[in-house]
Amino acid sequence: ESIDFLTSKQPKNAEVRLNLIAKKIGLAGDWKLPAKVEKVKSKLPISQLFSEKYLHSTLLIWTAFFAIMFSFYFISSWTPALLKEAGMTTEQSVSVGMMISLGGTCGALIYGLLASRWTARGVLILFTVLSSAAIITFILSSSVLWIAMVFGILVGALMNGCISGLYTLNPLTYDADIRSTGVGWSIGIGRIGAILAPTIAGQLLDMGWDKQSLYVGVGFVMLISTIALFFLKSRSEVKA
Repeated sequence: ESIDFLTSKQPKNAEVRLNLIAKKIGLAGDWKLPAKVEKVKSKLPISQLFSEKYLHSTLLIWTAFFAIMFSFYFISSWTPALLKEAGMTTEQSVSVGMMISLGGTCGALIYGLLASRWTARGVLILFTVLSSAAIITFILSSSVLWIAMVFGILVGALMNGCISGLYTLNPLTYDADIRSTGVGWSIGIGRIGAILAPTIAGQLLDMGWDKQSLYVGVGFVMLISTIALFFLKSRSEVKA
């Protein structure tokens, strides 16, 4: 558990565990727990997400989760099929899809390295903007295999970095007593976006949209997450 959880909830052996954490991160001394503050529990924890304290942050982070997960699962599920429809062979379209997955393995690491030097929210905003640009550039250059593969790696890395960034921002948004509820519901909203992405894309194709229009549209969906994240403030920023 986090230090925040141990000091607020104070479960069994909390002080021992607190000192073990302090030792691991190089903090000397004997650390004591603060006086425990009893809080009145809500019958429905989710109702706290819509309280005056959290409503603004909840709506923004839900929007970001939905938009990013929607975009990610659209790219993952439709890219090979659309590239094949555009004239690539089955082997070529699968290869580009593999490049997207390959890039994804590096995205979380790159995000973590950058977030260790700059604010997590700032890096995530940058990743969403770059993801939007990369998605649009990727589909416009898909007629050339090697360029499509290069941008496939870039799209995969950036979008996986976005997902990793969301998981780091969520705990910063809610206090320890409501954090698990906040994180769980945010992930759930993101999964709704993931479920809807392939379905909506299929319906738009049936309505006559071409692949370039779909990818440009997804690029703009990513920018919706950028706007939401721009207005999202962490608990430390709100207190300041």
